[in-house]
Amino acid sequence: GDDSVDGPDVSILSNCAAGRNVYVQWRVQGRFDNAAFLDDDILIEPSHRVIVSAGVVIYTFAGTVVDRIECYYDALTMLEQILPPSDTAEG
Repeated sequence: GDDSVDGPDVSILSNCAAGRNVYVQWRVQGRFDNAAFLDDDILIEPSHRVIVSAGVVIYTFAGTVVDRIECYYDALTMLEQILPPSDTAEG
């Protein structure tokens, strides 16, 4: 739903079913070409770098209907990729 990353490419790495759950491991990458907002109030200018994220989505079924969807990914790594590098060096 966000247009800050151009050309997102989603890959399904693996999937499996166990009991009522289906697990799907995914990876997405795209170029950070458009400005984005952090917490709806901090503008982040595009770096035009390729960013990558990976995670897993879990679908829980009640019969033949999906009853619950959970998605887990490393939000900190995603944030580190879009924020500009720090100008301060620790020593």
